[in-house]
Amino acid sequence: QRITFGLGTHNDLFATDIECDQSGVYFNLNGSARRRVFVPMLGRHSACNALAAIAVARKMGLAEDAIVASLAQSHGPEMRLQLSKSNGVTILNDAYNANPNSTRAAIETLRDLPAAGRRVAILGDMLELGEQSDRYHKEIGQLAGANRFDLLICVGKKARQVAASAKSAGMDGSRVVVYPDALAAARGCVRRVRGNDLILLKGSRSIGLETVARAITDHQGKFARKAS
Repeated sequence: QRITFGLGTHNDLFATDIECDQSGVYFNLNGSARRRVFVPMLGRHSACNALAAIAVARKMGLAEDAIVASLAQSHGPEMRLQLSKSNGVTILNDAYNANPNSTRAAIETLRDLPAAGRRVAILGDMLELGEQSDRYHKEIGQLAGANRFDLLICVGKKARQVAASAKSAGMDGSRVVVYPDALAAARGCVRRVRGNDLILLKGSRSIGLETVARAITDHQGKFARKAS
């Protein structure tokens, strides 16, 4: 038996009226407001993941109320769109790994989340993409640029490609910064971060963007809300 799921209403299971905030994602199951589902994981794509879980749970005979209640208690692994606050800024840590699809989802999550201050995207290289690597990095740069984030920080060997594509998509060049590696980015970011920033960290595992997160967390005192 084949069961389909997704955002389109042609699927057996679909999500409508999706709302995202810093607590997670809310959606109506198959368009019914009486079946409002909450998943405490970030991003619209979490709704699709929840639909897959619902399909499996139904197949195993679980009661509908139990499925919805269990989803409301679910949690993801470390550094997978993990939200934390430190020194007056909010860090959206998705630095466990990266591919084109997960990076698009992370960028869209940064775009959709409410932010008291600036939205800052720190994007590291996506590794092991083979011959299509340049194309994928350019596409990610274009997506980041089209979203007009307040600051885009590109890290790694492909950083200049991402930065150039973001600028070609209309992003102001003064808001685009390039660093060769995570250590340099960590040093630079401490000078650039402001209070109330919402900061996304996204890159492949070996890029080590958690170094940037540690630098922000270890900074002495809260960051100023205006540039120094």
